[in-house]
Amino acid sequence: MIRAFLFFVIAVFGCGAALGEKPHATSNQKHANYFGDRHWTHVRDHFNAQMRMGKCPLGFVSKDGGCQLADQTRKWVIGKRLPPSAIRFDVAPALASKLGKPPSGHRYVRVGADILLVSNRTGVVVDAILDLGRK
Repeated sequence: MIRAFLFFVIAVFGCGAALGEKPHATSNQKHANYFGDRHWTHVRDHFNAQMRMGKCPLGFVSKDGGCQLADQTRKWVIGKRLPPSAIRFDVAPALASKLGKPPSGHRYVRVGADILLVSNRTGVVVDAILDLGRK
C-alpha cells in the first residue's frame, strides 16, 4: 500500500514538468532553462507593443486586424541542431538589450513565433521562449 502511494506521488510530481508550456532541455545541457519569467515578460511586451502599432514581425502576415504566423509548424527541438530549413530572424536590438547578453558562445534568434538561445559552435537549441512570450 505504501509502495503504491509512493509510486503515485513520484509519478504525479515527475510528470508535472511535462505538463507546463515552457520547453525544457535535457539535464545534461549546459544552459538548460536559461530563460526565466523576466525574459518571457520582455518578449511578450515587445511583440505586443509592435502588434498594437500594426507592425507584424517578419514571417507573420496581417490578418483580421492582427498578426498571424504564416507557417505554424515548429521545426526545431531543444537539444538538437537548428535545422537548415528553419527560417531564422535576428532578434531586434531593442529586445536583445532587454534580454541581456547571451551566455558566451551563444546567440538569440527568432524562428517563427519562438525566441531561441542557440550555440554558435554547434547550432544546438539550448532554450526557448514560445509563441512570442505568451504563456
